[in-house]
Amino acid sequence: DGSYSPSNIGGLINPLSGTTVPGFLGNIIGAVLGVVGSLALILFIYAGFQWMTARGNPEQVKSATKTMMWAALGLLMIFSSYMIVKFIFNAFGITEK
Repeated sequence: DGSYSPSNIGGLINPLSGTTVPGFLGNIIGAVLGVVGSLALILFIYAGFQWMTARGNPEQVKSATKTMMWAALGLLMIFSSYMIVKFIFNAFGITEK
């Protein structure tokens, strides 16, 4: 009949329907981990390229090593923060969808 209501808006699907707050937070954390993992991979590739093209230049090798170290430490912080959030959810009995 051509009338519009929240239930028939062109087949749009509510991405939050049936999702609990912990489930929603879990989805956000998962997306952030995906982005951070991709950035870490890019940094490792960049540092490897920088190291390979250093040609014995100690400054460039040092810079590449520092980039790899900071990328690894960043990943460690992100994964440990994820584990802390998971621990807190489990300690309070909050379950994801």
